[in-house]
Order: sequence, then structure tokens, then C-alpha cells
Amino acid sequence: MNDDDVDARTDAPVATTAVSVVPVVPVVDASTAAAGAYPPSRPTGDRRRASRHVMAILGTAVVATMLAAFAGTSQAPTTAPAAAAVTPPLARLQVVHDDAGAVLTRLARTAATAAPAATSTISYQTWTLGAEAVPGSSDQFIQPTDVSVDERGGVVAVTARAGTPYAHTGVRVIPASAHPVGQLLEQYTSANPVPAPPSRADQWAPYLADTFGADAATPAGDVLRHLPRVLDYHRLDGAQTSALLTYLSTSPSLAVAGTGKDRLGRRGIVITGSAHDGQYQARATVDTVTGRILCIEVVYTGTARSDIPSPSVTEYTAWK
Repeated sequence: MNDDDVDARTDAPVATTAVSVVPVVPVVDASTAAAGAYPPSRPTGDRRRASRHVMAILGTAVVATMLAAFAGTSQAPTTAPAAAAVTPPLARLQVVHDDAGAVLTRLARTAATAAPAATSTISYQTWTLGAEAVPGSSDQFIQPTDVSVDERGGVVAVTARAGTPYAHTGVRVIPASAHPVGQLLEQYTSANPVPAPPSRADQWAPYLADTFGADAATPAGDVLRHLPRVLDYHRLDGAQTSALLTYLSTSPSLAVAGTGKDRLGRRGIVITGSAHDGQYQARATVDTVTGRILCIEVVYTGTARSDIPSPSVTEYTAWK
């Protein structure tokens, strides 16, 4: 893995196909991984987002140690417990000394003209760690989910399919207990559970308050953890993206973690903030060319969990 690589919702549906859901990472074969590639592959570890229509069901695993680097330093995770869940590689970022507010303000100006226009279809890749590993499991793999959301006239048609499994090292694997790649996991149509986001910066605070109960006291990390639900159902246009980034630029608790690649291998600048519980950190990778949010992931940095070392990636979503 190269130093600058990343290691790393809903109203009752009108129609539903009842299927188990498994959370989608770009796949690398063994030769690619050996050359340093990292598999492209939401908020937080043991807190399942009840509003998510795709829930991660892992082929859980036992793994003795995990390779890690965090925020551009050689920060090794704490020793993994005897039964540890498999998680994606941690981020390896190039350090950037800049103010998050200034960075987000610049990106907001860029987004106003450069961000892609809103479309009716949203595609993303997502993965979430289960609350605890299953002791005794012999599988050692991560299987994300590919999701497509077609939004028209306030109605969403959601399709989720099994992604390609990979090991915690990033190497493609084909475990017997994994869902076949491309297998339909979930499909339904419902009213869009998330209201359309605003196009003015001063409207984002009331929007987040009305939609998620977030207020001025909500930590920036928790605000970032709410955003996947919005971006899963709405592909923001330039005005909406610019307004969001301008709103985020006013948060004093956001910081620039560095630059690197997201879970789909796209380069951006990483903005980070801690959650209210002090156990998790949310990170958003923003495209410096368009101002678009490419990926949001959550990293466990606490001491309370027994199933994974600290730090560990516990959830991510990367929008295509």
C-alpha cells in the first residue's frame, strides 16, 4: 500500500423484496495488492443507523493482527483481541497544514460552478461493521454492498447487490460463506425518506435540526455522520454542495486530516471531526476539483470495544 493511499433510512416501503443485506470495494488481485494498491470499497461501529435501508451483515471473522496507519503517521492499532472482526485498511494520508474553515470555504466557491448537476440516480458503495464479531468464525473477509437509488418525483427505487469480498489486507478473496458477487440483496420502492436539502448555507442548520435533530451543540463529527443519509437519497447540485460546505466551514471543531484517496481510489482532501461520545471520528473526503463529497467513513478511536483494535474503520460510504 502506498503512503498516500487510503487504508482506510425510512418510511415503510410500498413494495419490498425481503432479502438479507450485506454491505462495495474496488477489487484488487494478489499481484496488484503486492504492488501497493488498495481496494476501493458508513457513521458508526456499534450504532446501526436505523434509517439505513442497507444494513451490513458481515461474514465475521477471527483475525489476530491488523495492519494500520492513521492520519499519515505510523500509529499502530492496539493489540487485537482474541476474537476480532475484520475491518478495512486504515487511511494513510499526506499531512496538510491548513485550516478546515478556510479549506471548506475555498471548496464551496469551487462547488458553486464545478460540482456535477443533480441527477435522478445515485450509486454508492457501502459497508458497516457489525456490533460484535462471532467467536469461532473462520472467515476473514469484508463484503461491501453496491447500491443504486433512482429518485423521481419524491419516490425512490432502491436496489442493493453483493459486492466483491476482500481480506483486511485488500486482497480479493472468494470465501464459501460470502454472497455471490452481484446477488440481489434488497429491492424496494418507497417515498423518499429524506427531504430535499437546501441551496443556501443559512438553511442547512434548520434542515439538519428538522431532519436529524442536530442543533448548534451537535459535534461536527456527528453532523458528518448524518450526511450519508442525505447523500444516499439526493445527489447534490452545485448550489446545494456549496451551501453545505459553507455551513460546515463555520464549525470550529472540524480539522484537516490530510490528503489521500477515498474508498474508490479518488484523491481528495480529508476533513475530520470527533463524535459526541469521544469514541469515534468521522472523516469526509472532498474532491478538490469539484467540491463534491466523495466518501464519508467512521474510524473507531476509543477504548470501549472488545471486538476490534483502536483505531479501526467501522463504516464507510463512497458515492460514485
